[in-house]
Amino acid sequence: MSVLGNVSAAERRQAEAQGIELVSVSLQQLIVHLTNGKTNGKVAELG
Repeated sequence: MSVLGNVSAAERRQAEAQGIELVSVSLQQLIVHLTNGKTNGKVAELG
């Protein structure tokens, strides 16, 4: 899953409590991820 936007400290703690690791990606990594056909349009916008 990709998250578009800023993640608050509370949202980060909630994700980590659920075992989700949040990491930054480069623009190149994002473009590859969005164009390789595996995303099915799953982008969450927060903020």
